[in-house]
Amino acid sequence: MPTLSIVVPAYNEELQIRQVVENLLATKPRLEKETGLEAIEILVVNDGSTDATGTLLSEIRGEFRVVTHELNRVYGAALKTGFREATGDFVAFMDADGTIDPESYSAMYKALVEKEADMVVGKRFGQGSSEMPFVRKIGNRFFAIFLSLLSGTKVKDTASGMRLFRKKIVPL
Repeated sequence: MPTLSIVVPAYNEELQIRQVVENLLATKPRLEKETGLEAIEILVVNDGSTDATGTLLSEIRGEFRVVTHELNRVYGAALKTGFREATGDFVAFMDADGTIDPESYSAMYKALVEKEADMVVGKRFGQGSSEMPFVRKIGNRFFAIFLSLLSGTKVKDTASGMRLFRKKIVPL
């Protein structure tokens, strides 16, 4: 049976990290049941945080791993570290800012398997309001339309920090 690794890059997220990780831990059994995944690994990459992120991560009880960069290497490097450390057949990532609902991974995984796709990108914008500035919303929408035309696949959110993909497509 397949497994999923969820990578959470975190840099100075002391205000949200506890809630994000505890929400993931609480959601994990339901995701395993709904998807049929054998296991879900949660992997937080503390990317050189200078606030209390590291201390808070050490206080959280539950089954998850933390990999720490001593110095901040930026978001992309934190993702690469997480991808290398991930043990799952599938890898997902989500931002540590608390804006993403991990329940969404169930539908994303099912869509990926059903469509025999290599990657699924989550959409941050629902029916409610967003705090994204209007100019950025317009830019994101324009770029989404442009990418949709180029790829032949409808793209709704080009900068989503929530993706799920087959690990085999990641060059390590």
